[in-house]
Amino acid sequence: MAELSTQQSFVIQVDGDVFVTACPGSGKTRVLSEKIIATLDRGISPHQRALALTYTNRAADEVSARLQEHGYSKKHLWTGTIHSFALEWILRPYASYEPLLRNGFSVIDEAALRKLTDSLRMKHGVDSRAEIRMGFLRNGQLATTVPNRRSLIEECRKRLKEERLIDFDHVLYLALDLLRRKPEIAATLGAIFCLVCIDEYQDTQDLQFGILAAIVRASNGNSRLFLVGDKNQAIYSSLGGMAKTVDELRREFDRPDLSHHELSGNYRSTQRIVDFCASFCQADKEKVISLARHVG
Repeated sequence: MAELSTQQSFVIQVDGDVFVTACPGSGKTRVLSEKIIATLDRGISPHQRALALTYTNRAADEVSARLQEHGYSKKHLWTGTIHSFALEWILRPYASYEPLLRNGFSVIDEAALRKLTDSLRMKHGVDSRAEIRMGFLRNGQLATTVPNRRSLIEECRKRLKEERLIDFDHVLYLALDLLRRKPEIAATLGAIFCLVCIDEYQDTQDLQFGILAAIVRASNGNSRLFLVGDKNQAIYSSLGGMAKTVDELRREFDRPDLSHHELSGNYRSTQRIVDFCASFCQADKEKVISLARHVG
């Protein structure tokens, strides 16, 4: 494997909370893996571990493989999606604190949920092509504002409740609600995870930011942040992904000293192509914003 670049080595060794923006092919996942290894090499207490949240199995496998090469096992790291994390570390251990969960629950898969929502479209006058988003705002209100879609979702959630089922959007809201109502849960997780890594930060949704911020804020400085990504590679913005600015991240996590660094190198293409792509993405984004304002 190629040696780390000067930029990569620097962001791995820098102390404190770190936010890294990087172009495609710049080795973001490798840098994230090496950051975890560097943290573990410095030594942590036996009850602590690192947390790496990824959006693909490939990225999670890459992080796990890199750590295994350095002699670290699963007891040193938890890696996976935010939904899996919320289920394993918040909802299942603390289900007794949530009336909706305390008598047992299951998570409905996306195919079954889609089948259920499709069966309700005609009844609520929702076009077959209309997107049904089941998400919540942080205050517990449904994110959808279109009346007939809201009524469809409300009936859908009523049916899920009767079957003691929750969907992935409900997983996130219930996890955040538990952390807010039971701050000792957030404090416990903040004491366990000494390093919180977020891969592809630009695809993180608002509730996901809320969950992670609750843990980091409750850690009393124990949990360090390491975020990597690229706003031009956002692929989940239509599903609520938020490419927050560094100032927004500082406020969200209450980390005013969060430092921002860039990786400009590329190992899969030339820098000219990367620069052209970045310019194209920005121009395209401005067109979309302009069109939205005109339509609005």
